[in-house]
Amino acid sequence: MEAYVTAATSRGDAMPPEDGSPIDGPRSPERLPAELATWPAWTPGEEQLGELELITSGAFAPLTGYLTAADLAAVSARGELADGTPWPFPVTLTVPATAVPADADHLVLQDPEGSPLAVVSITERSPATADAATLRLAGQVTALRAPEHGPFRALRAAPATVRAALGTAPVLAYATRRPLGQRQIGQLRHLADQLRARILLLPLVAGEVGLVTRPEALVRAVRAAAGQLPESTLVVPVPLPPRAGPAEELRARAVVAAAYGATHLLVDSGGAGGAGRSRSDESAFDLSKLDLAILAEGEWAYDPTAEVWRPLGLIEPGMERGELSDDELGELLDAGGEVPAWFMPATVAKELRRARPPRAKRGVVVFFTGLSGSGKSTLARDLRDALLERGDRTVSLLDGDLVRRLLSAGLTFSRADRDLNIARIGYVAAEVARHGGIAICAPIAPYAAARAGVRRMVSEVGDFVLVHVSTPLEVCEARDRKGLYAQARAGIIGSFTGISDPYEVPDDADLAIDTSAVSRHEAVAAVLAHLTRGGWLARLADGLFLVRLVLGLGAVFEALAELGNLRARLAEPAVELFRDDRALLIQQDVAGEHADQQAEEEQEDAASPGGVQQEHRAPEHQDAGGRVGEDAWPGSALHSTTQCRTLAEGSRSAGLDRRCLRRVPRQLVGPRPR
Repeated sequence: MEAYVTAATSRGDAMPPEDGSPIDGPRSPERLPAELATWPAWTPGEEQLGELELITSGAFAPLTGYLTAADLAAVSARGELADGTPWPFPVTLTVPATAVPADADHLVLQDPEGSPLAVVSITERSPATADAATLRLAGQVTALRAPEHGPFRALRAAPATVRAALGTAPVLAYATRRPLGQRQIGQLRHLADQLRARILLLPLVAGEVGLVTRPEALVRAVRAAAGQLPESTLVVPVPLPPRAGPAEELRARAVVAAAYGATHLLVDSGGAGGAGRSRSDESAFDLSKLDLAILAEGEWAYDPTAEVWRPLGLIEPGMERGELSDDELGELLDAGGEVPAWFMPATVAKELRRARPPRAKRGVVVFFTGLSGSGKSTLARDLRDALLERGDRTVSLLDGDLVRRLLSAGLTFSRADRDLNIARIGYVAAEVARHGGIAICAPIAPYAAARAGVRRMVSEVGDFVLVHVSTPLEVCEARDRKGLYAQARAGIIGSFTGISDPYEVPDDADLAIDTSAVSRHEAVAAVLAHLTRGGWLARLADGLFLVRLVLGLGAVFEALAELGNLRARLAEPAVELFRDDRALLIQQDVAGEHADQQAEEEQEDAASPGGVQQEHRAPEHQDAGGRVGEDAWPGSALHSTTQCRTLAEGSRSAGLDRRCLRRVPRQLVGPRPR
C-alpha cells in the first residue's frame, strides 16, 4: 500500500506557505516585482526546469542559486563551494546568448505556458561553448511561484513537507529511473524490516526514463510496486535530471534523498560508485557529511524452488535465476508477450504494457528523406494506400499541399525556417504516434540535426523509422518537370538542396532505397516488409502476402520462374536495411505448395546455366553498376537485377548476409556468418 503526502498535507510547520513558495528553498516575494515586465524572459527545457524546482523547493539545500566559476572549481577540486560549504556536483544554468542582452542583470525563468516561475539575479556570465552561442549564468534565484502543472503534481511535495510526514523513524529511500521488479521489492522489504524503517520511493522524472519512456508512466509503475510494500511507503516524484556519470549520479541521488528525510539509500550495485566507501573516486566529497548510509543492493537472484528472491548465497548453486535485461524485457513488451510473474508483479507489468504496448498497437512515424525528385512523395503516397487497403492501422500522410498550406506557409528557405518546418511536421507526426497511429512524412529534411530532433520527439511517445530515398542527384535532376534544378543552377533559386545548399546523408537510416534501381512497387514492398519484421504490422496468413499485395498473384509465378537464375550482385545495392531490422524484404516462409516447384527449377538452372532467361538478362547483370532508368519507376514490371544487402553487425537476423529482392528467400546470396 502507498501512503500519500501532497503539497496540501497539513502537518503544522510543514504546511507550505499560502503564496506557494517552499519552506526551505528561496522564498517568494510578497508580490511580483514591478520591473518584471521589463526583464528578459526565457523558458528552460525539461531538465533545467527540474533543477530550478529542486533549487526553489529546497531539495538542493543549501544551494540558493546557480554556481559561479569559483564554486565550480572548488566543487571539482575539494567537493565544496568557494565559501567552504560542502557540495558534491555542479549546478549551472545555460541559455542561448540571444536570450540575455549584454546589459541585463536579471533573467526571468518561465514555464512552457509563459508563466514566470523565478528570477535569476545575474552575477556572472561566461561562454558555455567555444562559439559563445550559449552562456553559463550564475546568481541567486528568487522564486516567484511554485510550478502548477504536470502529471502527479500533487505528489511532488516539498522536502520539508515530506520530512515532517516521515517523522524521526529511520527512512530507507530508493531513487530510480526505471520500474521496480520483484528483486527490488524483495530487497526493500528485507532491509526495511531489518532497519525497522519506512520506505521512501523517489521516481526520478526529469530526463530519460528506462523502459517506459515517459515520466508519468514511471510514476504509475512505481506506485504499482508500492502496493507490494508496507502501507507506510511514500512515493514522491523528484525532477532530478541525469548527471554526468555513475559517481555524480550517486552523489545527486544521495543529496536529494537526504533532503527528503532519508537515513539510508539503497542503490544499484553498479551505480553505487563504491558504496562501501565514504568517498567517490571522482570527487573529494565525503558522503558521510549527508548523514546518509549508502546500501548496495548485493547479489540477489530468484530461487525457483522457494519461489522467492533472496541473497545468492542462500540458493543452491546452479538453481538461481537472474533478472531479465532491459533489452530482453523491451523485446518481450514489443512482441506483446507476458512478463513473468517471478520477475515483476502483475500490477507493475500491467503498467509497463500500458506505457509500452506491443509494436502492432504502438504509434510509429515513417519518415522519408531525400532530394527533390527522389521519389519520396510517390513512395509515401503508395505506402499510405497500401496501409489503407490492409485496414488494420490508422494512417496519416503529412506531405503535399496540406502541409505546404497549413504547416509550412510563410516559411522561407533559410536554415532556421527549414528546421522549423521539420519541427512542425515532426510535432504533428508525434501526436499521431502518441495516439497509436502511423504517420508518414516525406519532406526533404536535408539537415541531420533537424531529423534527430524529430526522432527524439517521436521516440518519447512511439517509434521512428527513417527511410533514406537515396536516388542519385543526376537522376533527380533528370526527372525535374518543373525546372527547379535548372533554375537553381542558373542562380534564380537560392539555397536549393543538392545544388546551392547541402544535403546531409543520413548515417542513422533504418532503410535506404534508390528509386532509380527499383520499381515503385518493389520500394513499397521493402518498406512494408521492414514494418512487418519490426512488428508494427501484423503478419498476414500467407507467407507471400507482400509479393501478392504489390505484384498480383500472376506475377508471383513469373518471379518464381526467374529467381533461380539470379547470380550477379550490383556493386551498389538498391535497397539497404540497417540496425535492428536487417531482414528479408519478402517473407522467408514460402507457401508449401511452391516448394517442390522451386526445387525443380533450381535443379534445372544448375544443369543448364545458359538458359533463355539468363541470356535475356545478361546485359543488365554484366553491368554491375547499371540502374533501372526513370521510365521503370512508375511501372510495375519485375526488375531481376534488384539487389538488397543486409549488414551483419549486431543483426537479430544474423543468419543472413545478402538477399536479392526477387530471390526466393531460402536461397542465400552470400555465406552465413559464423
